[in-house]
Amino acid sequence: MALRNVPKMHWSDNSLMQSFVTEVCYVMGMDKYKSLLRNTWLKFLSFVTFLSLQAMATTNNNNQEGPLRVMLWANPRTLSTVFLKCMSFVEGTQCINEPYAIARVAGPEKPMPTDDVEFLQGFAEYEKQFQAALATVDLDLPKAFNDAECTFQFVKDTLEAPYPDKKLVFCKDQGFGVHGKFNMLPKGYRHTFLIRSPHKIYPSWKRVVDNMMPPGAGPVQFDQMPEVLIPSKLGLGELYDLLQYVTEHIDPKPIVIDADDLQSNPSSIMSQYCQAIGIPFQESMLTWEEGDDITQDWIASRDTILGNKLQSGGYYDEALHSTCFKPLKPKRENDDLPDDVKRCIEKTMPLYDKMYEMRLRP
Repeated sequence: MALRNVPKMHWSDNSLMQSFVTEVCYVMGMDKYKSLLRNTWLKFLSFVTFLSLQAMATTNNNNQEGPLRVMLWANPRTLSTVFLKCMSFVEGTQCINEPYAIARVAGPEKPMPTDDVEFLQGFAEYEKQFQAALATVDLDLPKAFNDAECTFQFVKDTLEAPYPDKKLVFCKDQGFGVHGKFNMLPKGYRHTFLIRSPHKIYPSWKRVVDNMMPPGAGPVQFDQMPEVLIPSKLGLGELYDLLQYVTEHIDPKPIVIDADDLQSNPSSIMSQYCQAIGIPFQESMLTWEEGDDITQDWIASRDTILGNKLQSGGYYDEALHSTCFKPLKPKRENDDLPDDVKRCIEKTMPLYDKMYEMRLRP
């Protein structure tokens, strides 16, 4: 038995499809079921249409958002610059180095103690000598910015810029840099965190600060230095506050990785991290070129990158000359540490333990 005259139709043409259902029921002698079949078809059609619209909306949103954007928040001496160097070799990535930290410690909005005249005079003299030394360093940094322009609004605008030719915008920064300025966090970023044991952070950080002091200054009391040099909560406290803010207001499950895990099992941690932020992982990411040439493509403070050239064993030297995540070293015993470092460890260890519980496991 043939169907009666039924015109050509498309699956989305509702009226024609209903006619088709009527004809099928007539031919098969199931007229009494045609209402049920029509309703079933309408529900199916609505569902397919909904999925189509969802797919179109996702495509449109992706086109509007541009590149994937990721923040890596850390504390000084947590292997964060090594991590940034690793990510620098991911194809289509624009790396940005510590703009909030620069705004906090060197930009026009930096907090400066006004009651310590001696410190202010010494700081001004240090700045004068530092700028004179920078003028002797020859290095092309086409994407670098000047500290004098690095306001918090400048940082936010830089991070939210379009970057139409990039697949990934990856910014590494210090948690203390944005402390008290959470309203200036950039929109559209996935927030991730890199932590490290205080037993490793503070001995390393103190050595760096000691090396930066003028000749004859002697060892510093690390936990008693002005806030413009050392954050009042010793860095880890500010990082914990930021993690709490992100968890409560932006992402209930932010990504946290630990530096020891990264060194002991880089393949596992990096593959999990890449999957979590939405980029493919390749084993080739675990090794990279030695040297600091890659910094010429970073958006970073000109003074910071050039300043690293001025000092033997500069702040970034070990990280910039790395070729991989180096194997884990044994933890140093507390008995061998200076008292100020011990105090820092004691103050921050409870916060580190809380963040450690949130980390990706190897």
